[in-house]
Amino acid sequence: MDLAGISKVLPDHTVRPVTMEDIPALLDLVERLTTVVLGEPDVSESEMRDDLTGAHFDLTADTFIALAPDGRATAYGQGYDERSGTGWVDVYIDPAAADKEFDAIADAAITAAVARIVASAKARGEKTVHVTSNLYETETRMRAAYERAGLVVETVYWRLQRLFTPNEVLEQPVVPGGFAIAKVDPRDDAVIEQAYHLFHDTFSEHHGHEGQQRSLADYAEDSRSAESFDPDAWWFVWQGGSPVGLLIGDNRRAEQGFGYVPAIGVQKQVRGRGVARALLLSAFVDYQLRGRVGVQLGVDTGNTTGATRLYESVGMNSLHTAIALGCTVEV
Repeated sequence: MDLAGISKVLPDHTVRPVTMEDIPALLDLVERLTTVVLGEPDVSESEMRDDLTGAHFDLTADTFIALAPDGRATAYGQGYDERSGTGWVDVYIDPAAADKEFDAIADAAITAAVARIVASAKARGEKTVHVTSNLYETETRMRAAYERAGLVVETVYWRLQRLFTPNEVLEQPVVPGGFAIAKVDPRDDAVIEQAYHLFHDTFSEHHGHEGQQRSLADYAEDSRSAESFDPDAWWFVWQGGSPVGLLIGDNRRAEQGFGYVPAIGVQKQVRGRGVARALLLSAFVDYQLRGRVGVQLGVDTGNTTGATRLYESVGMNSLHTAIALGCTVEV
């Protein structure tokens, strides 16, 4: 990533690529930001570590950190070509920055991140790449910066939460006739391949999934190498010996005491029969037995599969709202 533009805006700072030793400084920056925009910190160390790793992710080329003379991080960002038809831009700026300074840092950071994604996609022979980013709806200054760069709002996400009260007896799952729900081991290559195909099948209508072509090898590496990887929280729904749905849980919110469900989906032909509800309730019961205080997940409010109704029916409530932005860029 070309950092000259960022360095020009912050001449008294050290601007360089991120290293894993920067985790404490990055956590401090993100905690300060989320406390301002949400009223509470919303980051864990495992999430931060996972955010800086993954298939094809290059810390030296894909990231930057800006350190003030006192050593505090005042800006951090990444421009990551996911090699799946999309590129990911993520920028965090000290919430104490005055508007003029904030805008200058944001514009320079987004420009550098998008340029990095475009250069990487071009080197692979791509003609276009879809640049994406997410941010909390209360980050109005950052949203304005993304929109100045040409990104537009594509959808809105909710972070949902189901808290378990002390000694609560949770609703037990009722598995519809003809189906079975069981844990599977994603360390098994056959299981990870089945999960890969189920994920792409059940999420084919979801925002951001169109045109993505992440390979099985990348899917397996990203899943298994993540610090939040939890091989005890993968579930399949079976019908007649074939998997027709999945739920994947991980440990990204374990530091706060929560289970987290980054993916739950069932194939079209079995929707509307109570399968997904039984799958989710199975995970609730399991997480409670494992000592978690509740479960969180994210959902696209524009989801056409009825997911929001499902989550509301099992007692999940909205915790935070995020905005997904994007635009297609020629390379």
